[in-house]
Amino acid sequence: MKKNILKVAFVAAFALVAGYGVYTAKTQTDLSDLALDNVSALASGESAGAKCYGPKSSSECQCTNSTPCRDNSGCN
Repeated sequence: MKKNILKVAFVAAFALVAGYGVYTAKTQTDLSDLALDNVSALASGESAGAKCYGPKSSSECQCTNSTPCRDNSGCN
């Protein structure tokens, strides 16, 4: 009789731990806007604020630094 009670208690404890593991795996945590902004800033790298310097030729900026030209606003 004691062996059966011990087996049932062990199975119940195992099921409880497994159920809690599934529950925590399925629960989704949302990041705040500040955290998402920080992730975005870290992903963009350090050159995101740098301007592209170089001469314009046929209205296109010719980069002379490592920052890629996405528009003509950074050309000097």
